[in-house]
Amino acid sequence: KQKPVATWKGWTCRQWTKTKKITGSFWIGSLNTVYSQETKLITPLECWRMVNDKKCGYNNMQTGPTGLSFTATPTGEGKWYAIKEYQTLNCIAEKITLRQERPDSPIESPFGLLNTTQQEGQFIQNQNTIVWGERTTNSSYTQTLLKGKGYLEIPREPESDNSSRLYDTSRQIEISFLNKPDKDIVPI
Repeated sequence: KQKPVATWKGWTCRQWTKTKKITGSFWIGSLNTVYSQETKLITPLECWRMVNDKKCGYNNMQTGPTGLSFTATPTGEGKWYAIKEYQTLNCIAEKITLRQERPDSPIESPFGLLNTTQQEGQFIQNQNTIVWGERTTNSSYTQTLLKGKGYLEIPREPESDNSSRLYDTSRQIEISFLNKPDKDIVPI
């Protein structure tokens, strides 16, 4: 007897920034406008926030039959002999169906096979952040956003600014923070 194929619902989230750059010419007084867009990678937690809050940055997302969206083109005027730049964050969160033949086989998505488990609840493929399962955005649970190896740099000089740096070597990320104890230490 063969086990039935497992299917479940999930979300795929994407964000991108649209930019309008207006260059005012000194010689002719004309304005040259160039539009561009850049994909913004988002974490699974940001995807859940987008879905639960129905917000794209500070903008309300529109609800449609297959998901949520906020799309807009930046607006703004140019000026003579100046460069003006305007940006707008755009977002799409779409409902998707995920499928798995067996617990040890890859998960099938609209974007191809995902090399992860159903219990993982998240996967990032290209510019798509895919999430599934029950998640909320409150702080009563923890979720791994980055996992890797790194090293901590703690300055020993007394004249330092009392800050430390955590370096993630695989993703080339640097996190800076202040060394502030929970309680003031009183010398005896």
